[in-house]
Amino acid sequence: TPAGFFSRANEILVWISPLNLSVTDSAWERVFASRSSASIDLALDDAKVREIARTLRDRYARLSLAISKGLVRGAKDISEGGCLMSIFEMCLGRDLGVHFEAWSEDATAWFGEGLGGFVMSIDPHLMRELHEMMPEIRRLGTTLNVPVLRWGIGRELNVHGLKATYQRAGRKGFWR
Repeated sequence: TPAGFFSRANEILVWISPLNLSVTDSAWERVFASRSSASIDLALDDAKVREIARTLRDRYARLSLAISKGLVRGAKDISEGGCLMSIFEMCLGRDLGVHFEAWSEDATAWFGEGLGGFVMSIDPHLMRELHEMMPEIRRLGTTLNVPVLRWGIGRELNVHGLKATYQRAGRKGFWR
């Protein structure tokens, strides 16, 4: 079973986008206390629900196989707070950080929530095999020995400073 945190530096960080990725009713909207212009109507008809169920069954079966083959070191579902929050939480387990190689200005990609999304850490030597099993994975970066979230050169956030804010928000009931 993979850990729910990053276990060591120099692992590859990958992302599987949630289905119906949206910031509707998300932590993002609670922070800004308003509806985002990126909000969508989440009404689904029966055909769409069946399609999502098939996609999730297939995704979970392939993920289960990858885990049973030892291809995944760490994994966390993308839930409240989105991809960036899940990555931050994975940094806390062993006081590690991430250097992002891929970055998007689209807030929905980083803070959107939905079904069936994951962030995972992978041994670099096993990346090709995992990608063959799960071609939808997207490489985001690598794990670091220092507790920072780093973009490019000189742009970073200290995980310890973020942790204090995260815990304060939790005490106030923000993370429901």
